[in-house]
Amino acid sequence: MFMSLSSRTFVVVLCFLFVIAPYFTRATTDGVRARCDSKQFRNGKHFRSCIDLPVLDSYLHFSYIRETGVLDVAYRHTNVESSSWIAWGINPTSKGMLGAQILLAYRNSSSGFMRAYTSSIKDYSTTLQEGSLSFHVKQLSAEFLNGEMTIFATIVLPSNTTVVNHLWQDGPLKEGDRLGMHAMNRDHLKSMANLDLLSGQVTTTKAANDNMLLVKNIHGLVNAVCWGIFMPIGVLAARYMRTYKGLDPTWFYIHIFFQTTGYFGGLLGGLGTAIYMAKHTGMRSTPHTVIGIFLFALGFLQILALKARPDKNHKYRKYWNWYHHTVGYVVIVLSVYNIYKGLAILQPGSSWKIAYSTIIGVIGLFAIVMEILQFNKRWGGLCCKKSKDLEADQTACIDVYGFWVFGFSNPDGFLSLSCGGSSYTEAYNISWVSDNDYIETGNTTTVTYAEGNSTSSVPIRFFPDSQGRQCYKLPVRKDFSSVLIRATFVYRNYDSQNSPPAFHVSLGRRITSTVDLRTNDPWIEELVWPVNNDSLLLCLLAIKGRGIPVISSLEVRPLPLGAYRNSLEGSPNIILRRSYRINSGYTNGTIRYPSDPFDRIWDPDQSFAPFHASWSFNGLTKLTSFNITENPPDSVLETARILARKDSLSYTFSLHTLGDYYIILYFAGILSLSPSFSVMINDEVKQSDYTVTSSEAGTLYFTQKRVSKLNITLGKIKFNPQVNALEVYEILQIPAEASSTTALKVIEQFTGQDLGWQEDPCTPLPWNHIKCEGNRVTSLFLSQINLRSISPTFGDLLDLKTLDLHNTSLTGAIQNVGSLKDLQKLNLSFNQLKSFGSELEDLVNLEVLDLENNSLQGSVPETLGKLTKLRLLNLEKNNLVGPMPQSLNRTGLEVRITGNPCLSFTSLSCNNVSSTIDTPQVTIPINKKHKKQNRIAILLGVSGGVLFATFLVFVLMSIYTRRQRNKERDITRAQLKMQNWNTSRIFSHKEIKSATRNFKEVIGRGSFGAVYRGKLPDGKQVAVKVRFDRTQLGADSFINEVHLLSQIRHQNLVSFEGFCYEPKRQILVYEYLSGGSLADHLYGPKSKRHSLNWVSRLKVAVDAAKGSPDSFNLVLWARPNLQAGAFEIVDDFLKDTFDPASMRKAASIAIRCVERDASGRPSIAEVLTQLKEAYSLQLSYLAASAHTD
Repeated sequence: MFMSLSSRTFVVVLCFLFVIAPYFTRATTDGVRARCDSKQFRNGKHFRSCIDLPVLDSYLHFSYIRETGVLDVAYRHTNVESSSWIAWGINPTSKGMLGAQILLAYRNSSSGFMRAYTSSIKDYSTTLQEGSLSFHVKQLSAEFLNGEMTIFATIVLPSNTTVVNHLWQDGPLKEGDRLGMHAMNRDHLKSMANLDLLSGQVTTTKAANDNMLLVKNIHGLVNAVCWGIFMPIGVLAARYMRTYKGLDPTWFYIHIFFQTTGYFGGLLGGLGTAIYMAKHTGMRSTPHTVIGIFLFALGFLQILALKARPDKNHKYRKYWNWYHHTVGYVVIVLSVYNIYKGLAILQPGSSWKIAYSTIIGVIGLFAIVMEILQFNKRWGGLCCKKSKDLEADQTACIDVYGFWVFGFSNPDGFLSLSCGGSSYTEAYNISWVSDNDYIETGNTTTVTYAEGNSTSSVPIRFFPDSQGRQCYKLPVRKDFSSVLIRATFVYRNYDSQNSPPAFHVSLGRRITSTVDLRTNDPWIEELVWPVNNDSLLLCLLAIKGRGIPVISSLEVRPLPLGAYRNSLEGSPNIILRRSYRINSGYTNGTIRYPSDPFDRIWDPDQSFAPFHASWSFNGLTKLTSFNITENPPDSVLETARILARKDSLSYTFSLHTLGDYYIILYFAGILSLSPSFSVMINDEVKQSDYTVTSSEAGTLYFTQKRVSKLNITLGKIKFNPQVNALEVYEILQIPAEASSTTALKVIEQFTGQDLGWQEDPCTPLPWNHIKCEGNRVTSLFLSQINLRSISPTFGDLLDLKTLDLHNTSLTGAIQNVGSLKDLQKLNLSFNQLKSFGSELEDLVNLEVLDLENNSLQGSVPETLGKLTKLRLLNLEKNNLVGPMPQSLNRTGLEVRITGNPCLSFTSLSCNNVSSTIDTPQVTIPINKKHKKQNRIAILLGVSGGVLFATFLVFVLMSIYTRRQRNKERDITRAQLKMQNWNTSRIFSHKEIKSATRNFKEVIGRGSFGAVYRGKLPDGKQVAVKVRFDRTQLGADSFINEVHLLSQIRHQNLVSFEGFCYEPKRQILVYEYLSGGSLADHLYGPKSKRHSLNWVSRLKVAVDAAKGSPDSFNLVLWARPNLQAGAFEIVDDFLKDTFDPASMRKAASIAIRCVERDASGRPSIAEVLTQLKEAYSLQLSYLAASAHTD
């Protein structure tokens, strides 16, 4: 039954499709035609033909008389508002808008009367001003009735016109009866066609606007995807994916991919469309284009802003963040808005808008969901449900507490550096940043390694140039009393050498540890630093032969005020290096932030004894008294290690090195009992009868000196021993600061260079250019630095024994060295010093004084003789004269004085000394002054530059567009002028290209250009002459040439078929000579196969004379032979085949045609007569000689 019903339904459908539907369609078509043909106008006009135009609800009524070219027309536009304008016109030169001759009408807003006028479109920026047309228009009028606007006119076209290119349009009428821009949707761009005036058929053709529509559609699609989809996706990747550490650096690559693809894809789409429009239609300034250009500028500024980003802790960094994020979100909002503006312009159909809105809706929904998830991740649940696993629930609740405390922002004072990596945000909203702003040396890479059942990928910074210190300068807030520094070092065979390195780590002036990645990989160092400055220096120092230093991450965490200083002697000068931090009684992994708001890592409890007799315990009693400076987290204090019986509870720790250690024990009364016990360290009782009071928490602090292992025992117990947590730190003394540090910093500023002088000059390693003895700076080497003078600060380096300032461009007198009483070596050679000054005599311990190659003048001062410890005095290559002081002429002192005009220990006369003096050879080093760039200034400068460049592009585009319009206007004017002659056909370049099969077959070439063989659509063969760019004529010259060629009509001359005149295209189309040219038959390949006989040549000459309005031009080299009657110039192929009398007559008239005096040249009529006679003589000769052609 079901199959039967389906079969009947199918038959009914077929009947409708093949029987009923055609009648319905025909009826509908007939109805439309009836409405068109039956239209009656109020003025009583009737028309022979009526056409329902394909778009814009328009009809064309017309009557046409071919012989006179009179076209009576009525253009009717239905469903139009009174505040609109309509237009209909004919383009006599091409298909499209440019060159169209338009009839326009609109309703006057004040009077209500219709106005009709004519306008000629000469460029794409036309405002449709009133003007005359290229053809005559009579009886122009218009009417508006019942939502229909009609234009009536009588047009006089060139006679025998059969097909015209016509177009129609409508648009809004603006205030003041100004004609607004018509819509740019498909219907308004397709309102043009070919109209056959005889048959009334309308043929839609693909015109320039079709290409423009295609270009705009491509532009819209590319920019919708790039700006409207890729850009938001890139922002989502940066905002949400970076919060998952496992996705680092994947999120960054995704972000960069989508942002870069979006920007440059949109840039190509925008520029491509702009260039096309500037070339073909002209650029129009609309809100859509203005927003687009503004977006490109903002996107470029975003790229530049990354280069000008201040350091994370720079005071301007927050302003940069506001700028970068604000501009980013503005770009997204404007991009989406501009996409909808573009859709409104193109009007591609509701499906496109729905599709894009769906995509944006999905992206927006995803963002909302992610915001909710991020909110939950930060704030967690609001309660903790009960569970048998009380321990897990307590940890979860504490995590929630951590989220509540720290909220949405990066915890205050946290600095997390991803060494060699990029920025990202952890799940707990800890922001990790790249270390690029904190160190200037080292290379970066990423290493991936297996860790348990998972794979980890971490960034690495390594230092192949391991000379000296590789230092991070870490900012620290002075309102913190101490900070925790955590450094993680990872090797994991990143270099494929299987050679883990070992190196020193220093903090400030102290080497704190030796990292040996052969022992542990990764290696984690934790240090507690007492804050005494706004920055601290963490450095890696290579150990010779042990590989190159490597680091993966650096963390700075503020600690509670006053923490880790109790019972610690000399605490301001002490660094604590963590050995152990145990969460006693907890064995399920580590605890850190957010459970510990200071992000300390509490390791699980694994090192106690006896293991079998103790257990972990989660407290049930709430702590009411909590006054611990170190502020351990509740989750740590609420668990404990408790011995099951009254026995000793011990922890035994091995230590890295022999040294002093700081121990903290944490106790909390989480039971209803209050046990008491004694605390022993290495069998020494440190605290007797310590009681853990119920509901209260407390600590014990101990210092153990000169130990290499620790045993902490709780004995002599009342009730059960317990401990909740413990920490063990190695005590590291900070060396005293060198007294010369401040002076050296001033000298560094004086040099104008960054010498890399940071922290202490002597510890842990001496600075460059410096040598130390202990914490005293004893040598300073600053050669080849542009000092120009010795600063007074040099005099503050009282411990100096060696000062080397050679080749430092010093001038004037030697000064500011008198206070350096311990100075033994002073090298001031290769400078431009002119005077000894007065302070050298105070350097009582000076042993070496090198003043070679200066400009010292005058005599050597006697005071130098007071330097009793002097062993070497080098005065070579100066301008010194006179006798040397005898006090310097002593045993044990070497004096060098060569290269001076007259200097000696003897009293010699200097009159005969040569005036030639060796000029001191002074090396002036290049000033390598390093100026720290002001990134904010760069950002402002670049921003201004980009805006100026954008303005400049606008100006250049405007100039280019205006020139293009002028060219197109000239060409259009020329085409209209040529069209009015009605003598030659105007070809488009596309038609020429099709006829010549893309200029495939070259049949000739000359200095003017090339000639191609072509075939017109009607099958006619043509020769197409294409001018080279360099040989193209001006507009007027080309018009004159075309006009002249179009006037020549003769059976003996090649006919002129038409031309093409478009920008940079001047093409002439001639009739094609299938038999070849006269030159081919006389000199070309055809002359060898079949040469023209004398009769044929005379006939050609006669026919040419009939068609030529001017005299011939003959080569002058033949004149002597012709005058002498010699026949050597005759073609060899004609020997014995011509009549000498005929040849003589032809030659005689030829020689007269090239007379210098114009009065001696024959008229063309006489030439024709003489050639006919020569032709007759040759025919008679042939008849008499029985020769045939």
